[in-house]
Amino acid sequence: MRKVQPPSTAADGLGGGEERVGQEAGITESEVSLRGADGAAVPCYVAEPAGATHAAGVVIAPELFGLSAWIRSCARRLAEFGFRAAAVEVFARDPLPDPERAPLPVLMERMQRLSWLGALDDLRAGAAHLRARGASKTGCLGFCMGGTLAQLYSADPIAAVVDCYGRIRHAADPLVAIRRGRCPVLGIYGARDTGIPLSDVEDLRRALAHRPGSEVHVFDAGHAFLNDHRPQHHDSEQAALAWAKIEGFLLRNLG
Repeated sequence: MRKVQPPSTAADGLGGGEERVGQEAGITESEVSLRGADGAAVPCYVAEPAGATHAAGVVIAPELFGLSAWIRSCARRLAEFGFRAAAVEVFARDPLPDPERAPLPVLMERMQRLSWLGALDDLRAGAAHLRARGASKTGCLGFCMGGTLAQLYSADPIAAVVDCYGRIRHAADPLVAIRRGRCPVLGIYGARDTGIPLSDVEDLRRALAHRPGSEVHVFDAGHAFLNDHRPQHHDSEQAALAWAKIEGFLLRNLG
């Protein structure tokens, strides 16, 4: 049962929203509105351990669906691990009525319109919000398109990055950011991902050689195998193994 409390506003002015407490799971959830670098309102879903004070924070960079039900479930999973999590809607300026049901060509066209620099600024706003709530360190977890954003974000002075099947060969050239940054990076990829050749994954592994603590793991799965809301892609056995890697990596680098 969830207890609904009065709306709250973040003290730093980054956002506010209705706060909900998950009594059984011990997780506090809130919907907040961040302020983008361009002044736009950016929706953000926050999940954190109830009563957390200085728990580390993780910003979630979403798939091409944006701030979906599954991305929210990932934020709750991170809260169960003991982290504050902020899932950021990087498509705030280009909304769709129901992105989870939209045709793939429509989603791909929207992704092509996305400003990657603007999306990075939105992730930074999410990290700032987590720090304002008391996060001692911040990292980033990204999936698919968000995995590429996480690669780019790894050039920032953050504590850790998890890239789940983000494209490595991309117009934004994330390998440049990978070579420039310093924080440890965990790469999660599928051996049967038809969109990301294993040769690209090996390029990523080589580019991470200068970052102590970095890891790249390839699982016997296809693309988006972590997403249990999409049964055509999900692989429960491989996903469980990957989540164990993600949890361990974040605990080592943020805990």
